[in-house]
Amino acid sequence: MINKKMKKIIGVLSLIVIVTVCIMPNVYAASKSSSNIKGDVNGDGKINVTDLSIIYAHIRNIRKISYSSRADINGNNEIDIIDARLIACMVKGSYRLGDVNADGKLDTADVVTINYMAKRVANNTYNEKNKPADLVFRIADVDGNGKVEYKDANLINAYTKSALKRGDVNGDGKINVTDITTISAYKNNMIKYSSFVKKLADYNGDGIINDTDIKLVSNIVKGINTKAADVNGDGAINVTDLCTIAQYANGNKKYSNEIKKIADVDMDGNITKTDVALVSEYVKGVRILPCNASKGDVNLDGRIDITDFQSINAHVKGIKALKYDFQRKLADINKDGRVDVADLYAVIQHVKGIKAIK
Repeated sequence: MINKKMKKIIGVLSLIVIVTVCIMPNVYAASKSSSNIKGDVNGDGKINVTDLSIIYAHIRNIRKISYSSRADINGNNEIDIIDARLIACMVKGSYRLGDVNADGKLDTADVVTINYMAKRVANNTYNEKNKPADLVFRIADVDGNGKVEYKDANLINAYTKSALKRGDVNGDGKINVTDITTISAYKNNMIKYSSFVKKLADYNGDGIINDTDIKLVSNIVKGINTKAADVNGDGAINVTDLCTIAQYANGNKKYSNEIKKIADVDMDGNITKTDVALVSEYVKGVRILPCNASKGDVNLDGRIDITDFQSINAHVKGIKALKYDFQRKLADINKDGRVDVADLYAVIQHVKGIKAIK
């Protein structure tokens, strides 16, 4: 969205630049002004389209200007297209976190620049003349903690490689105690955070960073495999989980792909009323969950008996098909991708005690 708007601005400015050069011949004497505001190219105390048009006139060789730190927005000792795009961000009042060259995408160039900025900040080598504009620092501060650090570059690097994982709030590729500590600090408002890292800290994707996210991420760090239906990660499957899954199924609550895998108990790829019904019966002690069921136990009562045989038999004969995908998977004893007489034979042998299903 930002990139499209930028292109529109650039197109309009192609005309504005020519007009500005003709009617404002003294605007290029900006270097004589006492203003030191980055982006205020003509030194009138404002950052607006006029400043942008001056930069574009310079870049397109319509009328060159002498170097001025006010026009060098990113502090690289050049006045170029990146400076123009950054001034456009100033004029519009919008930008994309991490996109330090304002080209509308997050890529290796941004990673390199943020790493360079982080190094200079760490070594305290910036001064008032050579440092980038405040806007550039805000863009580079990906995690929103008020500082430009190497972890900001790590986050963008992980993003460019599609390697960002919920829970990994510092982008180092690992989910560990450091992430838990940081998420806890976010939750308690001890550390500022950006919308970028909020998505990583909000493990269950409900839009809130809270104890549930901390618990779920803690389970990962401890090597605990969160059980199906245990959407709050507390180790128990109860009414609380049931209510949450019902909210997911009804579309009343947002959820992440990570939590979807936990709440999708029938394993059909979606969170639906079927999942709600299955968890409800589990909570009542009537049924077990599909993931815990043995091959052949299509009615989820915890045993393989004549009732299961009758259901599979009706399916094989075309009398009454097994309704759910998880039932068909449980009925496919030999795992050949279909439910047929061979599976039915295996079930009846198990029921008669001849040969148990393994």
